[in-house]
Amino acid sequence: MNVSQEDARDALKDVDTVAEATRTVAAYSGVDLILLVWGIVWFLGSLASYALTHPSICQLVWLGPVWDLLGIIGILLTILICRRSPIQNPAGRRIGIFWGALYAYTYVGIAVLWPYLKLEPLMGVEGSKAITALATIIPMFAYVVMGLWLENKYLAWFGVTITALICLGYSAFPALFYLWLAFVCGGAFIGSGAYMRVQCRRARRLIAQDQSCHA
Repeated sequence: MNVSQEDARDALKDVDTVAEATRTVAAYSGVDLILLVWGIVWFLGSLASYALTHPSICQLVWLGPVWDLLGIIGILLTILICRRSPIQNPAGRRIGIFWGALYAYTYVGIAVLWPYLKLEPLMGVEGSKAITALATIIPMFAYVVMGLWLENKYLAWFGVTITALICLGYSAFPALFYLWLAFVCGGAFIGSGAYMRVQCRRARRLIAQDQSCHA
């Protein structure tokens, strides 16, 4: 059977399309839900922080427990998502160890500096904002490292962009920092997760259509 050049080009184009869809599913599967989960964690934690630091309430003692609770929920949901994901990243275990090591070293560093820190300013409203800014920048460093490690440009640029937004909100809009963190940074997480989820579904449909055509 003779195959025209046009048919050959169309066939190669279909192969490229399916290959790209497969790469999209492999790159975004699970990551989309993780970004959605942590976007919601940031959104709720930041809104709670704004309310608790408001002069009419001013209950700073609850800031730590609120973030701890949301963080634990986020970690448990992340583990559940990773375990139930149909695509298992061979580097998944090392990524988990990396996150654990990052926070272990962070806490060790804070423990070393703690005796020399002026605790009074840190215990106030402005100090809580500085602590929150640092606590949200640290995981963004991890996103940049993972992006470089896994050769995922999206993750790397996402980490850099969110870090820049955190610094901008902290320096330019200190009075609205928690709202900035909730709607701009948390919104970026949720928007990115939703975008990945839509792209994943489109890619899966393309793969399913290709398989049905060749069945």
